[in-house]
Amino acid sequence: ISTRDWSSDVCSSDLGALPSPVLPPSGRKVWRGHFVFTGLFFLSPLARLRHRPRRPVSGTNRATAMMDRVKVIQGDITKQAVDAIVNAANTTLLGGGGVDGAIHREAGPHLVSECRKLGGCPTGGARITKGYYLPAKHVIHAVGPIWQGGNSGEEELLARTYRSAFELAIQHNLTSLAFPAISTGAYRFPMDRAASIAVRETRNYLEWQLALKLVVFVCYERAAYDTYVAAVAETFG
Repeated sequence: ISTRDWSSDVCSSDLGALPSPVLPPSGRKVWRGHFVFTGLFFLSPLARLRHRPRRPVSGTNRATAMMDRVKVIQGDITKQAVDAIVNAANTTLLGGGGVDGAIHREAGPHLVSECRKLGGCPTGGARITKGYYLPAKHVIHAVGPIWQGGNSGEEELLARTYRSAFELAIQHNLTSLAFPAISTGAYRFPMDRAASIAVRETRNYLEWQLALKLVVFVCYERAAYDTYVAAVAETFG
């Protein structure tokens, strides 16, 4: 039996992972930094890996991983085969123009029948229904604010609208969502501000909600698409 200094054999993380003193199979007590060889006791490569500290994830790598879960496309939101599409609804939830009307038409008459039972929804809130004839399993009806010049809390109301939609997705164990550009149509919310809020709130949820695998921003027009692409690059870059 011989005693040797094993600091040159293992890394410092291995040393820190073992208690002091250590009791090897030989039954003899040894202290940190020294080690009694008996021919039977050794630190295996597997043990070294087990005790090696995890490399911290950098902010850049974390942002890149989240960005992989975000898409911006130009297309028709009613064609998205996701767990839920988000409808830019009004407070009645009974349909309207633009995206709202298109979703109700594609889903069929059962959608408005279910919406009637919900009793409406306040601005900043959201409600969930089945998708019926849509490729999406569910519709989250999110009521965004009407733009009134920016001095009536519109930005906070729009952020709350996105948060309400995400909270429903989490409650119902949804893993993929498709959003339109909420409030930017007839409600006249400036596209750049709306995109920035939408992407910011999305990042906030993706940071802690790992079950949410995919968020798609579906833009009907090219100008909206370009604005959302820029907002994603700025927020996740």
